[in-house]
Amino acid sequence: MNVTYESIDEALECGYPSLVPILISTYGDETCIEAYDSLKSETEQIIDRFGDRLFSKEAIDYIDSLFEPYVNSLGYYREISGKYRWYLLYEADGLDSVPLNFGTGACRLTCDHFVYENCTHFDLNELLDKGLLTYVCLCESRIVALATINETFDVDAPAELTVECAVQYRNKGYGCAVLCALTRDLLSKNKKTVYVTSRYNRASVALAKKCGFVLKGKIYAYTAFKD
Repeated sequence: MNVTYESIDEALECGYPSLVPILISTYGDETCIEAYDSLKSETEQIIDRFGDRLFSKEAIDYIDSLFEPYVNSLGYYREISGKYRWYLLYEADGLDSVPLNFGTGACRLTCDHFVYENCTHFDLNELLDKGLLTYVCLCESRIVALATINETFDVDAPAELTVECAVQYRNKGYGCAVLCALTRDLLSKNKKTVYVTSRYNRASVALAKKCGFVLKGKIYAYTAFKD
């Protein structure tokens, strides 16, 4: 098990109205824990008590009992509705595992697409300005689906993909088309590609599997938000 600690000051400097005092992830046979150094003793208690059962309901309840007073003292509060929510990490094994297409074309985002109505919530200008590789699908002179890379400052980190398809255009293959096109482009550049989704999001899980992604790990982040 790999355990690392960071100062809460580093987290607060990021400017987000939330705290993640502990993050637990598994990848293959490896388990990693990232926690605030001010909670080192509590983190060690969790490891000693639960070992390889860190994703169990009992472990999450125990984490909550230890961390809630801490985050409350800083003016942050636990989102109870998402208490037992963790995320599944999928990875594309290689080009051969990703379908070529699903009958619906996708193309790389360029300035030429600004003439179309954007039905997604992404800011096209921002994606291009940041140089984030992005693919879109068009229908009826509209951008109805988009797949891009989540921004990261670590060039060696895997590319984490995100997908959106406008509600009225779902279940027509557009989401699959943009995700497969983006994945194949990245894999052709020898870039490791991952897709993270809530275990409760059945549509997203089905999309990952349909596009050739394989389950490789889990991520649990204890998250508290500013009041």
